[in-house]
Amino acid sequence: MLVTLAFVAIAEAAVPPGLMDFSSAGYRGGGVPLPHVPARFAVGPSGGDDTRAIQAALDAAGRLPLDAAGWRGAVVLRPGTYRVGGQLRLAASGVVLRGERATLVATGDDRRTLIQVGGRNDRGLGRLVPVRGNVAVGTTEIPVETAAGFAVGQRVLVRRPSTAEWIAALGMTNFPGPGQYKDARLDWVPGSRDIEWERTIVAVDAANRTLTLDAPLTTALEEKFGGGAVHVLTWPGRVRQVGVEFLDCISETDATNPQDEEHAWMAVALDDAEDAWVRDVTARRFVLSAVWIGQRARAVTVQDCAYAEPVAEEAAWRRVSFYVGGQQALVQRCTAAGGRRDFAAGHCAAGPIVFLDCTAVEARADAGPFESWASGVLYDRVSIAGAGLGLMNLGVKTQGAGWNAANCVVWNSAAAGKIWIENPPGAENQAFVDAATPSLYRAQLESRAGRDALTALARSEAPQELAEIAAAPAPGPAPRREQHPIEVRGGYFVVDGRALFGGSLGSALWKGQLPLGRETGTSPTRWAPGRTGPGLTEDLAALTERMRAQRAAIYWAFPGLWYDRRRDDHSIALREDADVWAPFAEMPWARSGRGRNAMQLSKYDLTRFNPWYFRRLRELADECAARGLLLAYQVYDNHNVQEAAAHWTDFPWRPLNCVQEVGFPEPPAYENAGQNRHHIADAFYDSTHPVRRDLHERYIRHTLDVLGAAPNVLVTLGYQFAGPLEFQRFFLDTVAAWQREHGCRVYVALQTSKAVTDAILADPARAALVDVIDLRYWQYLPDGQLFAPDGQGKLAFRELRTAAFGRDALLRSRPELVYRQVREYRDRYPGKAIICGHAGFGSIPVLMAGGAAAVVAESTLPRDGAKRDEAALLAFVAEHLATALPELKPMDDLAENAWVLAGEKRGVLLYASEAAPTIRLKRALPAGTREGLWFNPEDGTVRPARVEAGATTIAMPTAGSWLLWLPR
Repeated sequence: MLVTLAFVAIAEAAVPPGLMDFSSAGYRGGGVPLPHVPARFAVGPSGGDDTRAIQAALDAAGRLPLDAAGWRGAVVLRPGTYRVGGQLRLAASGVVLRGERATLVATGDDRRTLIQVGGRNDRGLGRLVPVRGNVAVGTTEIPVETAAGFAVGQRVLVRRPSTAEWIAALGMTNFPGPGQYKDARLDWVPGSRDIEWERTIVAVDAANRTLTLDAPLTTALEEKFGGGAVHVLTWPGRVRQVGVEFLDCISETDATNPQDEEHAWMAVALDDAEDAWVRDVTARRFVLSAVWIGQRARAVTVQDCAYAEPVAEEAAWRRVSFYVGGQQALVQRCTAAGGRRDFAAGHCAAGPIVFLDCTAVEARADAGPFESWASGVLYDRVSIAGAGLGLMNLGVKTQGAGWNAANCVVWNSAAAGKIWIENPPGAENQAFVDAATPSLYRAQLESRAGRDALTALARSEAPQELAEIAAAPAPGPAPRREQHPIEVRGGYFVVDGRALFGGSLGSALWKGQLPLGRETGTSPTRWAPGRTGPGLTEDLAALTERMRAQRAAIYWAFPGLWYDRRRDDHSIALREDADVWAPFAEMPWARSGRGRNAMQLSKYDLTRFNPWYFRRLRELADECAARGLLLAYQVYDNHNVQEAAAHWTDFPWRPLNCVQEVGFPEPPAYENAGQNRHHIADAFYDSTHPVRRDLHERYIRHTLDVLGAAPNVLVTLGYQFAGPLEFQRFFLDTVAAWQREHGCRVYVALQTSKAVTDAILADPARAALVDVIDLRYWQYLPDGQLFAPDGQGKLAFRELRTAAFGRDALLRSRPELVYRQVREYRDRYPGKAIICGHAGFGSIPVLMAGGAAAVVAESTLPRDGAKRDEAALLAFVAEHLATALPELKPMDDLAENAWVLAGEKRGVLLYASEAAPTIRLKRALPAGTREGLWFNPEDGTVRPARVEAGATTIAMPTAGSWLLWLPR
């Protein structure tokens, strides 16, 4: 590894040979002046919230036809101050948002982007055409196996795979350091660092099978590392020719909290956009960025913008003044004050990316890329006061970022700290001082496009709108979403008269990763700044659409185990700095802005609550209501107060981590010589402790304030067996008091031990509060013995399971015992919905016993068997049984060798699993000859069925298990 701490001085007045050409960075590929788009609509400040008025004008402009130049027009904000409590979206091509001495104030406590520019991520790729041989860095000529199907002017995507061989050659599988799961947390995974360049074909040489592209590749393609491939690219939903300009943006903050983060995080963000710009925009007090360019944006210019006065924690993933995750982006003459990672290129940013004439003052951390393998980045006449600039191996930082830069150049730049230049295997980073060539970008642009192209870099003057501008149309009424509320009826969750019987999806307990590469589950309260999608900040509408597609009826949500991904190492060490790792599992409680906790962030205030966390839960509840799904919220995550000591280390209730005097020992009294276990649940759930009782009640009540009126929400005390009997009573009493005060009924589930469940149900007043009984924490064993541990909340179920059987895995049982378990409670409490663990046998035993849902969740997943695919069964239930199920009840007097659900007016459902060729009835079915359907749960086969009047036997279609549905 070469480490250079000084610049290479160049005597001659020429650009060194072999340097990559960076000049294609910027709007429309560089060298094209930013346009002044004619105004179409004008908006003035109202004195109130102007979100809907401005958005209505943007939407109206977006409906105008595109002119010959590709423009619809600009929306002009007249002089004044505009309060914006929501988000402004530029989602149509050819639209510009322009200020005329206008100030936008982002109000409220939502950590949003103030102005979001972008369309849809509907990228389409044509056939894969392999690249032939090796392709050097900086080249624009690509040899391909066949040039057939390619044409000049086509947009293509060139992909370089991140193979296991390449990762090993870089040494990115041997990260040092303590802690567990290093390979799962830190090691680069094949496919997680692919590089994708978007280019336009400018020439096709069919004879030599070569494509010439409009901009260079920034990392070499090497056969030994998987080579590369080319696809024709389409992207109909991407917006083009869009801009934001001449605006002063301010994020309104809590004046009492100098590290407040419950306000807008970014002023302007662009993704799913190309040929775009942001100019002359000032962003003050924003947590994260003035301008954030996402990975799916290209050909963007950001110029003459400023990031100042950030209000945020002094921590990682904050104060990243200008961030470029996309490609062919130019950031010029931009300034930053008080940033931590100024002028950053993002994860595997494909380049070229140019930071030109940019200045940072009062920098808190080194500028430059802070994720993996940004290639083709040029720092040209950049000045960093207060910190350094690094192109280097970051090691484990940012969750195994490793090599942060490849084939990047620092040119005539300066930093108060060191400028680190390190070279990864197969790539070269360089630094130069060249008095004869002040700017490499300008020199390369002039060489490629001529001197006139340099005029594109000039400062812009705000246009004077001489013509009369039409007033923007008034916003229409706020849209109202259709709702499909859930009721508990006949022991089922019923939506629009249909039983909601299906699988479930649940929050990830602790995993999360940037970049993606491993399965990390879902979580509605996971926060990945600047990134949306599965495993990141979840798109809640898309999440619930996936649930519908998968026939998952219930989403089980609960607080994450710890905020900072550094704790994924399961250590108990206090952190030395606040370089926290995203994505963050947000906590229900808000940070105070005072003191320092175990992560070196400010301490939590347990009397205040995280508005973003609860807003996300309410938004998920609303999405569930719109789609007829159920959100089950588990108020506590019991793992925080038991099992691994790391669970408590960062938890907000630990005395080190909060401003309240909560009365727990500090330092904690960890078990096993202070290394790996702790059990503080008995003290945590002590409802007689005056301070903790008040804090618990505040939290439970706030949860109900947010979710209590939502029609599709079920609340339960906690995930993984939370709380002793007295705390369950306290929880239910708090819910009852809230319901009386608000005149609002809340659906409540019991989800605890059998002993606590039975005690609550034996209490008429408290039993009346319970709508759902969850049986997942006990079951019958194959010999018929009941495994029903009662840890009184001091031990998690998986600890009890391990203590009893030597391992934490799905317990063995028999289908008839799962059926028995559900029937016992269905018969005793016919008006309540019963949820039960499936013990590896799927949904049929639960369904036939009258259960509302078979739990397919973390606590019941088999660790030594295949996951069951019940898509066909759930589809059959939804199509043929859903309207009848609320009227059906288990019956024992109809069949000798089949389970039966029947309703006098709806029909009969039978399930036989014996090898016998017939179902033997104890009496003939009423109402004469019956026609219906056979369903085979093993292979999804559906066959017509006919049972003659008076029959006492029914022939099975084949050997094996069959459901028989005979409607009335």
